[in-house]
Amino acid sequence: MNTSPCLPSPEMVDAFSKLMDSLYEFVQISRQYQSVPHHYGEGGALYMAEAHLLQQIALQDGITAAELSQRCKKTASSISQLTGKLVAKGMVCREESPHNKKNVVFSLTEKGRRVNALHNAYDRRCYTDTLQRVEGYNVEDFRRFSQLLDAIKADIGAG
Repeated sequence: MNTSPCLPSPEMVDAFSKLMDSLYEFVQISRQYQSVPHHYGEGGALYMAEAHLLQQIALQDGITAAELSQRCKKTASSISQLTGKLVAKGMVCREESPHNKKNVVFSLTEKGRRVNALHNAYDRRCYTDTLQRVEGYNVEDFRRFSQLLDAIKADIGAG
């Protein structure tokens, strides 16, 4: 009995290669987008990394830097810099952990909550606009594409 996996067809490899080229181009465009600050109402300009860090803090009030580092897949130094900027902008509070005085925890200020809500609404509008421009996709298609991206990320991370 042959237990070796079936090799993909040349057509499948070509289609996957084109997908990988598109993903590479997407990454380049995304890097450019991330390098430009965006305005989400009253909060002034925020870079994408700052806006997404606000989202993570909003998900867990009193989150530690170590937890943010793990969730965001960023170094402790990067988290320290980003939280410092958000504290300076008046969007995040930094306090001693009530459970361990050596740790600090982060929570959103009222301004941070408003800006986070504006950013989330902006994302939803963008996603809705994109979905209106594409036809024929369903929820299962997006789930399968997400699984494919997870497999690609695992391969890249393993290399």
